[in-house]
Amino acid sequence: MEYARFGSKIAMRLDKGEEIVAAVKQFCEQQNIGLASVAAIGAVNKVSVGIFMQDTKEYHPQEFSGRWKSSVCWVQLPKKTVRFIRICISA
Repeated sequence: MEYARFGSKIAMRLDKGEEIVAAVKQFCEQQNIGLASVAAIGAVNKVSVGIFMQDTKEYHPQEFSGRWKSSVCWVQLPKKTVRFIRICISA
């Protein structure tokens, strides 16, 4: 991963094969970032998408492999909790 700071903003480039959420969470921990808004574009070769069923409190993931374009947006909240807002994936 490479990154550059521009005032209060940070631009990152992940290496091929890096897991997106894990890499960003690790970076935030290393940089002592407790609150952030994250937006990303790029491509992935494996993605897990799931549905949380509120009545049973169960998460049902489905994994897809192949070439996928992605646009990811989430917010890093205090106490290192990631809340997903939007993920758009297309072939």
